Amino acid sequence: MDIYIYFIITIIFFFLLDYFSPKDFNHVFEIFALFIIIGFVGLRYNTGYDYLSYVNIYESGFIDDRMEPGFIGYLNILRFFGLSAQVMFFTFALATFLFLYLGIKKYTTHHAIALLIFILIPGLFLNTLSIIRQEFSMAVAFYAFYFLVNKKYTQYIFLMLIGTSFHYSCGIILFIHLLVFKYIHKLNTSYYFYIVVASLILAKLNVVNLLTTLIIGGKYASYIEGDPVSFIKLVVLNSLTVFIIFFSKSLIQKRDSNKYAIAFVVLSVFFLNVFSSILILTRLAYYFKIFEIVIVAELIYLFAKRYRVFILLGFLSFYIFIFIGSLFNDISADGEGQPKMIPYKSIFSIN
Repeated sequence: MDIYIYFIITIIFFFLLDYFSPKDFNHVFEIFALFIIIGFVGLRYNTGYDYLSYVNIYESGFIDDRMEPGFIGYLNILRFFGLSAQVMFFTFALATFLFLYLGIKKYTTHHAIALLIFILIPGLFLNTLSIIRQEFSMAVAFYAFYFLVNKKYTQYIFLMLIGTSFHYSCGIILFIHLLVFKYIHKLNTSYYFYIVVASLILAKLNVVNLLTTLIIGGKYASYIEGDPVSFIKLVVLNSLTVFIIFFSKSLIQKRDSNKYAIAFVVLSVFFLNVFSSILILTRLAYYFKIFEIVIVAELIYLFAKRYRVFILLGFLSFYIFIFIGSLFNDISADGEGQPKMIPYKSIFSIN
């Protein structure tokens, strides 16, 4: 676990250097921190739940009918040039975090805070060590939505097709993006409280069983197997969402585009609640939860300067607590012989 703590401390250190450096440095320390993150993720070895699965797929040339064409085509290009599976992991990390950073720059001026929060949200950052296709598609969709908001439809569709070609779930997100873009202005922010409550009721009624019944027996049956989301996690994430909703009007007054990000934060907890009985299905919520990094960064700067540092430290303490809790869960989890997040290894630690 220690290496994750040192990693976070290092990133915070470079962000502080960037904050206190002269403006003519042009965020050089922030960019340096970004590439440290890319290196940490892309140069890992035998780390992450899906690591061996991707290595086996790459080295065996195995093709499943569930695999997306963009992913298959990309692997074929790498194989054609005789490159190793490690190049696959590094290039996915590079592309994922570049799209993420480009998106952050479109949505907020507080880049470092947003990127740091991304790192501290286990469902976002730690999954870049495992579900690399969906994380890449999530970052692409996050960046792409900016073009939809600004009515640059060709760029938006092009990016979303790229995302979908690497993970089909991105295609579902395209339709949700369009619904939010078209109808969000008709929804009063006070209704968000009712949406959260409604999702909890649906979760209690376990309506996801209907979805389970429809899927069982199909080729995606494996996606409905798994443990439920913990009660504590539901309480924490729902409380955070309610807190954000409370400040939603002020956030929208500060920046009109925040109305979309807030809607996606609410959608993320809606999906989390409704699909809470099947952990793996909550992955769909990640496409929306990523907007939380923007909203929290914006929210911190709503407060007067004399209070801002305390609000920032409060949020960082909150996210660090969740992050460390996730690492402890990883330690106690039964990996059944598969690599996990801990111990972290890099290509430099190979004997």
